[in-house]
Amino acid sequence: MTILFPGDRLWNRFRVDQVIGGGSDGAWLSALPEHATVGGKFLLVSLDQSTRQPASELLALLGAGQQQLAQDTSAYPRVTLPLLGPVEWIGNPARDGCAILARPSCVDLDDLLRGGPLAPAQVLRMVAALAAGLEELTSVVLRNDSRSTLADRLFRALTPLLTPETLALRSSTAQLILQPTLQRPLATRPPAYADFLAPEVYGDASLSPACLVFAAARIGVLLLSRFEKNPRSAETAWADLAAWASGKRDPARDILATAELSAIPEPLRATLARCLHRKPSRRVPSLMRLSELLNGMLREPWARGGQRCPACGFETAAGAPAGGCICCGREPDLPQETAGATRPAGEPQARPRRGDTATLLKPATQSSAVLTIPVPRGMTLIPGGSFLSGESRTPRTLRAFAIDTVPVSEGDYKQFLAATGKKPRNGGPGSLDDASDKHPVARVSWYEATEFAEFYGKRLPTIYEWEKAARGIDGRKFPFGNVFRANTGRLRISSGKNKPQSTTLVGSFPEGASPYGVLDMVGNVLQWTSSARRAGERIFRAVKGSCYLDGSAQLARCSAVQYLPPECAEAHIGFRCVQDLE
Repeated sequence: MTILFPGDRLWNRFRVDQVIGGGSDGAWLSALPEHATVGGKFLLVSLDQSTRQPASELLALLGAGQQQLAQDTSAYPRVTLPLLGPVEWIGNPARDGCAILARPSCVDLDDLLRGGPLAPAQVLRMVAALAAGLEELTSVVLRNDSRSTLADRLFRALTPLLTPETLALRSSTAQLILQPTLQRPLATRPPAYADFLAPEVYGDASLSPACLVFAAARIGVLLLSRFEKNPRSAETAWADLAAWASGKRDPARDILATAELSAIPEPLRATLARCLHRKPSRRVPSLMRLSELLNGMLREPWARGGQRCPACGFETAAGAPAGGCICCGREPDLPQETAGATRPAGEPQARPRRGDTATLLKPATQSSAVLTIPVPRGMTLIPGGSFLSGESRTPRTLRAFAIDTVPVSEGDYKQFLAATGKKPRNGGPGSLDDASDKHPVARVSWYEATEFAEFYGKRLPTIYEWEKAARGIDGRKFPFGNVFRANTGRLRISSGKNKPQSTTLVGSFPEGASPYGVLDMVGNVLQWTSSARRAGERIFRAVKGSCYLDGSAQLARCSAVQYLPPECAEAHIGFRCVQDLE
């Protein structure tokens, strides 16, 4: 990469604010006023092989993986990646290109933990999301190549970045995100990340995902304890590192024997200790399994009782002092209560008008008052509480959220492209003529759907959120009842002799509305969700609903789910977004 100097203009889009490594490693950038659609800073990272650090090696591997997905192989995509956010590659990432990372508003872990350990429920969510994000990142690189040499390169680049110095809490979502640094550590003492690496990283053998399981667990222990260590001299630090790297020090025994960690709930403590075992084969078998275990613990009594920020979702421990959210800075709101009669038990919330407000019932112990909350325009409130889920109609409890009343349309996606200064892919979402503006956007990959949602401060629904929005609380088979009816959606099975060849306008089938008034949960397009499933080395994303090509009522069931590669972009796949309300 060319040597940079402060004040340089790059690609007529950025200005160089500060150089790193004399300008050869990278630079901090700010967008020029005419291109500043999103505030914040940008980090330019050189991918020159001669100067690579862990961050640049990781971005080079991710860039090569994304290049395989790009239809135009002469250019490199600008995508939103898990744990990294928006990333753009320029030039050849495998040799001498560069990458540009948008740096969202974040809270450093040192600042976050200054007030003491975090609530167990918040740590569970953060580490579970971290593990799932790591699984997704590795699948981008190893999608079509599981050679041990490539996997080893990836793990050796990624593990030094899983430390308090390079992880931060994203203010808008209360989730951990990688914030790579290009500063080279001094050789007078071990680097700050030294005792966050699994012991096998210091050896010559090929690494496995178990080293990432180890790192995620180490971050979890830090967030739950934050006990202070005595300052170490350089000589002591090197001796401690030698014991750590050789396996003489047992991190699993440390967590079980350290008095400062005794307050961690026992099931969580035991799981983290297992993940920190010196032998990789004795740890939790995969990142996705770790994520599932931690998410499952959220249902335990000891993980409940905290207060969640309505803006970012950050949860503080029960009994914590009142004050602004330490994640996003939001000040606590005083609830506005209005008198009114409660709804009959089990009756779903009526569909709110667009841009109106909706009400959530307060607990029965707080009389019959209701709490008024705003519902974003174009979305429908799904109240919190239990519903019957899956084929077995198992009770499942969710928090309140808002969901798009209709799927995202082609016109909506065009507005997103205009706001971000992007051009549509050839034949991709946002590329159709104006006649399609009110049809659901299609040919959209999971990555593109996620990028759209994050730009507007939303996210993709989980399979359970989508299911509750479709079937209500009574476990019905279809949004409209237990018996399939024709003309409730754009479906081949209900179209007679004239089989549909494409989508139709969103919201065209009010007869197919869910109990909450959500439309197009049957027919038109399949819809991406955030839920995932692993098959071998690959990660597949869940899609819900049914599409205009489906010829079976079985696929229109609210409980039906399919899994597709996240890069899949077909004419019958679209999405809708959700937004947290409490």
